[in-house]
Amino acid sequence: MIEVSAPCRLHLGLLRATPHPTTGRYGGAGFMLAQPRVVVRATPAERWSATGPDATRALAFAQAVTTECHCLEVLECPPAHCGLGSGTALALAIGTAVLPDARPSELARGLGRGLRTRIGVLGYSQGGLILDDPALAEATAHPCCAAWRVLILLPEVPPAWHGSAERAAFQQLASQQRDVTRNVPDLQDLCAANYAAFCTAVEALNAHTGSLFESVQGGAYAHASTATVIARLRSLGCRGVGQSSWGPGVFAIFPNSSEAEQIATEVRDLLPWREFRQVSIAQTGYRVRRV
Repeated sequence: MIEVSAPCRLHLGLLRATPHPTTGRYGGAGFMLAQPRVVVRATPAERWSATGPDATRALAFAQAVTTECHCLEVLECPPAHCGLGSGTALALAIGTAVLPDARPSELARGLGRGLRTRIGVLGYSQGGLILDDPALAEATAHPCCAAWRVLILLPEVPPAWHGSAERAAFQQLASQQRDVTRNVPDLQDLCAANYAAFCTAVEALNAHTGSLFESVQGGAYAHASTATVIARLRSLGCRGVGQSSWGPGVFAIFPNSSEAEQIATEVRDLLPWREFRQVSIAQTGYRVRRV
């Protein structure tokens, strides 16, 4: 039996609303989370089976990369389509569990992951902060301060931006032929070891992404609940605040655990939550073990 544990990710923002003319990538940045994680197990079997959260997706991912039957167990998997990148983490973790010698980049190609950005795929392997300049051949991984903490807040609202709705949004943006070359943040600013400078760079990228997608998501953020949470966090003086991917997930970054917990007590009763936790940034990628 092979067990794979993989970090999820926060998506800080995209650099483009349309694909880069050379690479086809949108670019952007994100970092990996120590929690929540995707944890799966796979055991060779006479017939296919899958249990646990998102078992149907897990089975489809496995069958896309191998014809050898397995018994699949999804032990942990955060909510889908909430900004945590659980789809890519689950796909790659299942791929690794049934093909432990395969490279994650190869699995990603076979599973159709990493088509717009390389953040989730490289983050699965490396952990840390992932910078994806769409003009470059490869994304890059960078360490983050181990003391920093991230408050993850997922409002209890139905996910809306995925599948056909997401594809339609990107098609609409492509038809608008929007200018994506002005006021583009420098991703290297995110490599600052200084907490304040890092948060400023995060907020700049998140605001840039909001301006690119406001015509399809109805404003700077994709959900009214997301806007409510972000406004409250900013009123409390929080830094490094933003929407992850299409939301509704919200994040705020803190220099240490005690400051994160202080703010958590202020916003815990603001809304019903699907996920509400303080976490550290994952410094490493996936882990494999034989059980």
